[in-house]
Amino acid sequence: MNTPTLKLRSALLRSALISVSTTLVGVLVVVGLLSLFSIWSMNRAWNRGIEETEGLRETARLGTQAQVEFKIQVQEWKNILLRGAEPDELHHYRTAFHARRERVDAILSQLSREISAHQLSGHAREIEALRRDFDALSTVYDRALSDALTTRDSLPLAQSRLVDRRVRGVDRALEQRLDALSGALSDLATRQRAALSRQMLERYQTLRTTLLAVVTAALVIVGLALFGALRKLRD
Repeated sequence: MNTPTLKLRSALLRSALISVSTTLVGVLVVVGLLSLFSIWSMNRAWNRGIEETEGLRETARLGTQAQVEFKIQVQEWKNILLRGAEPDELHHYRTAFHARRERVDAILSQLSREISAHQLSGHAREIEALRRDFDALSTVYDRALSDALTTRDSLPLAQSRLVDRRVRGVDRALEQRLDALSGALSDLATRQRAALSRQMLERYQTLRTTLLAVVTAALVIVGLALFGALRKLRD
């Protein structure tokens, strides 16, 4: 084989190798960029979903906390009736009762803000109704106790029994509604977490299918480029 022919075949080989290499690099760049974008997109969606879910869980915990604090407030009320005959005890438990009531009111206010932030319109109406009913219940307690106090610093046993009959059971409906709201928020957070997991699984499966298709197409392109280069060399 003469020198010009060798030089020609060498030039064709270099050209073919450059063509195949360029094609391969281009394919790898496309696959790499697609993979990085897909991973970034999935990670951002997952983080946002987790943040929203955790926010709902925290809102549900506030509902549970409001219910617990309300139960403690009711217990402080019972302590007033049981031990209010002693002035010091009456002052102590009245103070504890009012402090607990302020605590419940603060939690309900925070819960209302959290529910509004999550745009839960149905629950927003319920929490506002709960806050109104809680204020009304507080008024019932205050009036019943004020009417029963024969002096400023003690609650005789006979009077405490009258107060107990007057307000007995008035807290049950509110407590049940607080429990229902907390349970509904917890269920919502659980369903949203499950929906997020399903969504991420679907996106992963779509990404896997897409990448397999891209890699397959890339191999075909590289194969065609290599086949074309070999044909040139044979010709």
